[in-house]
Amino acid sequence: MVHRFFRARRVRHAVISILLACGGIFVLSAEAGAYIDPGTGSYILQLVIAGLLGSFFTVKLVGKRIKTFILGRFSHDRGARKDDRTGIDE
Repeated sequence: MVHRFFRARRVRHAVISILLACGGIFVLSAEAGAYIDPGTGSYILQLVIAGLLGSFFTVKLVGKRIKTFILGRFSHDRGARKDDRTGIDE
C-alpha cells in the first residue's frame, strides 16, 4: 500500500512538473507573429463544448453508480436481492 502511494505521488509530481514547464514555455515565449483563423477558433470551441458535455456525462454516470451502491448498501430489505440483468428475485 505504501509503495502505491509513493508511485502515485511521483506520477502526480511528474505531471505537475510537465504542465508547469509547458505553461512556462507558452507564457515566456517571444511574439510568434501568427494568428488564429476562424476555422481554428471554431475547432477549439467544439473541443471545449465536447469536453464539458463529456465531463457532465461522466459525473452523472459515476454519481448514479455511487447512489445505487449507497442505496443498495443501506436498504432495509437486504434479504430479497434482485439480479441486475434480469430483475428477478434471487
